[in-house]
Amino acid sequence: MRLRGALLGAGNIALRGHAPQWAEDPVLREAVDIVAVTDLSPSNLEAARAFFPGAAAYARAEEALEREALDFCDVCTPPFSHRGLVEEAARRGVHVICEKPLAPGLPDAESISEAVRRSAIVFEACHQYHFSPQWQAVKRLLLGLGRIYLAEYEVHRTEANEGNPHWSPAWRTDRAFAGGGILVDHGAH
Repeated sequence: MRLRGALLGAGNIALRGHAPQWAEDPVLREAVDIVAVTDLSPSNLEAARAFFPGAAAYARAEEALEREALDFCDVCTPPFSHRGLVEEAARRGVHVICEKPLAPGLPDAESISEAVRRSAIVFEACHQYHFSPQWQAVKRLLLGLGRIYLAEYEVHRTEANEGNPHWSPAWRTDRAFAGGGILVDHGAH
């Protein structure tokens, strides 16, 4: 049985990471059909449709959840929108893959957690480094150090992909959209 999925949001992370993986990975291509793509930006929407020519295109992610018979959705929108999208997907019994950061703050994260628990859907937050052998080695090293009293973290830019026409990082530096700012945005890594 092939799974029917929707790519919710077609910004930088979707176009440079998620869409190519769904479209090009031979294992995923055998098991998954991306039947809908969504984005507020017409140019991003067209770029996403290039990966999935037969997919329906919607400006609003909610439209795909309402109109399509989905097994899962891949949420690639900014964190301020995750709560509503995950709650709606859970209400409909649609499994969720959700980009990080999960939420702009604890209340939204708790709501997402409760919606997932109530619905019993499968939910996975994208923490690709969690499974990376290099970062597993770093974790083992850190655990061997004992209690850590001070850690420093420097960020030299918030625009990871300057020059990419699909990259619009304005939400990352706006507390109303990003919540905890750089700590929440980069702390998820």
